[in-house]
Amino acid sequence: MLTEPEFKVVTEEAVASGLLRGLRDVLWFGTRAPASFRGTATVAGIDVEIEVLLPISFPLQIPLVLLTRWDAVGFVPHVGPDGHVCYQSAEGLVLDRQRPGAVVVWALERSIYVLERGVARENAADFVDEFEVSWYRLPGVRWITNVLDPPAASRDVCVVEVTPATGSAPPHRAIAGSINDVAGYFGWDAGTTRPTTRATCLVFPSGTLVVPPRHDAPFWTAEELRAFARPALEAMTPKRRHALVGNHFHRSGTVAFVIPRPSGGVVVFAVDYEGGNGRHPLQDNGGDPVLHPVSVSRVERTYLVPRGGGSADLSGKRVLLVGCGAVGGHVAHELVRAGILGLTLVDPDTFSADNTFRHVLGRAFGPKASTLRNNLRASYPYVRAEAVDEKIEVAVEAGTVDLRSFDLVVVAVGAPTVELWLNELLRRSGGPPAVFTWLEPYGIGGHALLMRPCIPGCFECLFTSPAPGPDTVLVNRASFAAPGQWFGRALSGCGTLHTPFGSLDASRTAGLAVRLALDALTGRETKGVLRSWKGPSQDFLDAGFELAPRHGVSEEALNREGSLHVASDCRACSERAPL
Repeated sequence: MLTEPEFKVVTEEAVASGLLRGLRDVLWFGTRAPASFRGTATVAGIDVEIEVLLPISFPLQIPLVLLTRWDAVGFVPHVGPDGHVCYQSAEGLVLDRQRPGAVVVWALERSIYVLERGVARENAADFVDEFEVSWYRLPGVRWITNVLDPPAASRDVCVVEVTPATGSAPPHRAIAGSINDVAGYFGWDAGTTRPTTRATCLVFPSGTLVVPPRHDAPFWTAEELRAFARPALEAMTPKRRHALVGNHFHRSGTVAFVIPRPSGGVVVFAVDYEGGNGRHPLQDNGGDPVLHPVSVSRVERTYLVPRGGGSADLSGKRVLLVGCGAVGGHVAHELVRAGILGLTLVDPDTFSADNTFRHVLGRAFGPKASTLRNNLRASYPYVRAEAVDEKIEVAVEAGTVDLRSFDLVVVAVGAPTVELWLNELLRRSGGPPAVFTWLEPYGIGGHALLMRPCIPGCFECLFTSPAPGPDTVLVNRASFAAPGQWFGRALSGCGTLHTPFGSLDASRTAGLAVRLALDALTGRETKGVLRSWKGPSQDFLDAGFELAPRHGVSEEALNREGSLHVASDCRACSERAPL
């Protein structure tokens, strides 16, 4: 994309900056090929040759800055085996594409700054932060999958031979605490695999600074491995150290290492050993086995869940989801993505073709609860999802579902009578908090309500009339639709009766409900709360329906409502409610 005149300006500005001198090997092959040039720069008093490579799409991409001799200023962080200087992450970076010369000068300034910090050892801790990247670049590196949540202290682990259930993929190995870790990730029956090798996992103390091996030198000897591992070994008591490595008699095995990163998280890598005298290579008399670097593919729960934006702290929570339809399907997926891996799904209905374009599963077949459970297990590792293919009232009566065994209940059935019954049951039984969620026809809005037992404010509050009487009709006070209207629509007879709304409406309502559920589980929300979103009303009005006054309330006012739904004479949560 860079024209030849623009390239000339770039090189002139690079020289004018004083950062690069003696320009040479200036190469421009047209707009469809990378351009490059070399020159001499001074880094911490050392003259080094630098190459600047401009990608085809420059200046939409950052320039590459390379040392022609990768260790010209020594073994420092942020320099790859090819001499590439990692001076800036491109993610979220905005470049001034109309000033390509200034972009190149900036890249040179940043690169020299990073190199000078490396020479001064000011960024030595970055060796730990980027250790895994340096490790997998080592010649002859092997690979292993890790399904073990990195422990806080050194421990015995195992290496499991994993054979894919289908396909032609070769067997591979996994580091695990037990077979259950493997089953949790792959979704297989834990009884179909067996640990093949005892392994050791060493955890280094926080603040440990280590330097990876050079990629252009022979890999560690056993003596060098023992020296490297000394901080982790010395952090243990002699008794614990003897239990981990002193009683070990195998001529081959694996040692995994966990090192806390200064910027957060941990580094995980491993070493295979073969031969030697049969003693653990980390023993003082462990002999001199052949060592091989092993790079770790990180798929453990505490890595994957936060990487996707979820919270690993929520993985032990148990949530009951009542209703697996359009809203409930989205709720289930978002709960899992948020880190809640223990779900019980309840729904008596079966998928039909009518569900295809507004359910998260699309063209699905079979009972909704079981089908959604299977989809969750197939889509996400470590999910502990169960299904109950019957009505919630039947499941509770039969004891199939014990409401008090859950940390939270999410109700997305779209049947107010059933929801009111559940609300009362949870209040009386002292059950867990519950989130009730529902949407309105034609995309005019959706709602989520958090009910906490023993705290005023519940789903029944919405149906408490300010002037109750014997002929009072129960009306939802949160509704955006005026009372006394019926929204059922049939496209080809009563067998196809449905409420008109789309997948976007269901997804938005589910998002509202899940955020409220997370606030409840984390303690950010401690009282009964009503939250609503409001959509356009034209389709609703064109269909001949009337809006309730609440739809005219501003979004800001809706957000301020909070707990204003609480009814002082509620039949379920007020002081006069029956026990």
